[in-house]
Amino acid sequence: MQVRLCIAVLLFATFTVGQQQKIEPDSASISGGVFESAFFKFHYGFPKGWTVEDHALQIDKNRKSHEDAVKKAKANAQPDTPHSTTTTRVFWQYDLFLASPEAVPPNGDRHPLPYVRIWATERFIMMDKPGDNARLLAQMGSVKVLRSPQEQMVSGRKFVRSDFISSNGDYVSMFDTLSGKYLLFFEFRGKNEQEMNELAKTMESVKFD
Repeated sequence: MQVRLCIAVLLFATFTVGQQQKIEPDSASISGGVFESAFFKFHYGFPKGWTVEDHALQIDKNRKSHEDAVKKAKANAQPDTPHSTTTTRVFWQYDLFLASPEAVPPNGDRHPLPYVRIWATERFIMMDKPGDNARLLAQMGSVKVLRSPQEQMVSGRKFVRSDFISSNGDYVSMFDTLSGKYLLFFEFRGKNEQEMNELAKTMESVKFD
C-alpha cells in the first residue's frame, strides 16, 4: 500500500510540474513600475505614473485577433478540388505590454501619444530577422525613414533599432531582437523626434534573465 501511495504521489507531482511549465508567450506580470515577461524572460521599467493596459483584456484581444485572422484566411482560401487541398496557417502575434500617460482606450481606438508597446510575432519568411519589419515598411513606402536599421546591444543582447515617421505622423523608434521562433519588439511612439528619443532611452532599463 505504501509503495502504491508513493508512486501515486510521484505521478501527481510530475503531472503538476508539467502543467506549471507551460507558459504562454503573453504571460506577464507588473510590479513596482516594472513589466516582467515570464515567457521571453525579461524585465522592463516603464515611465513612472503611466497607465498600463489591463493585461487580462490584452490576452483576450490576442486570442480574438488570432481567431478572426484564421477565419478570414479560411474564407479567402481557394476551395479544395479533387486534385488539391488548400491549407492555411496564420502566424501568431502577441501584444505583451502597452502604456501611456493617459488611459489606454479599451475599445481598440487609436492609442494616445506618447506610448510604449511591446509585442512579439512568430517568424516567417518576410519577417525572419531583426530589422525585417522596418525594411518592409520602408519598401512599401508607408513610412519616412529617420534611422535605417542599425545593430545595437541592449543588456548584452543584439537588437536592431529603426526610427521612422509612420503614415499617420507618429515618430516611432523600434527595437527588435530574436527570441527562438519569435521576433520581439519594443516600440516607442511620440509626437515628435525628441519625445520619441526620450522614450527610447527607457531601453536602458531592459534586463534579460
